[in-house]
Amino acid sequence: MSSGDNREPAKLIVAQDLFQRYCQEVKSGGQEAFEALCEKHPDEASCLRELHSIYKLGSALVTSS
Repeated sequence: MSSGDNREPAKLIVAQDLFQRYCQEVKSGGQEAFEALCEKHPDEASCLRELHSIYKLGSALVTSS
């Protein structure tokens, strides 16, 4: 996460939990769009988007290896 913002550790913990549940749901065949998750949780949306970007980058690295 970037250091230039004022995110609270508690919000990051909540965002990590939400993102983990989102990933588990998607792996189980769930259809919820990622942006819908962000809309449901506007206070954590910034953290969620960063986690999603990191996840996609990691997935791309694993896939391209």
